[in-house]
Amino acid sequence: MSGEVVKALYETLLRLFDKSGFAYDVLVVMPDHVHLVTHKETESAERLSDLVCKLKSKSLYLLKSADVVHRTFWQRGYHEHVIRNENDWVEKVQYVINNPVKASLVASPGLYPYLFVEGMFNGATQGRPLREGKDMNTPRGGKDASLSLR
Repeated sequence: MSGEVVKALYETLLRLFDKSGFAYDVLVVMPDHVHLVTHKETESAERLSDLVCKLKSKSLYLLKSADVVHRTFWQRGYHEHVIRNENDWVEKVQYVINNPVKASLVASPGLYPYLFVEGMFNGATQGRPLREGKDMNTPRGGKDASLSLR
């Protein structure tokens, strides 16, 4: 996917997540996939599978409407992992944070413009970009999901 599409998808996901009842601990939009670690903010939050379906369909609709994409870019399904303890949470968060470096897109995670961390969707549409040295050792429980793009 082009940089323009990655940027548009990232901004769209920020807006769509606002009223879902979930909050992201970490989100990264890569050129060919999306990673997120999320947790429910309210008991009335929908299931993760419903959230993923809405994120995919609404983001595709909005990006098509804005003439950014002309065909579907999401692959079917997604990979989900239930986070069971602090070590598991730290491992998943670090994996997501380091994904742009592992893919040789940047030298340091804080340089990647489509990486946001902890608390960025809590009723707002603006996130906090990752800063080097940020303490990511406070688990909230939740789920890790990987969404693949075509």
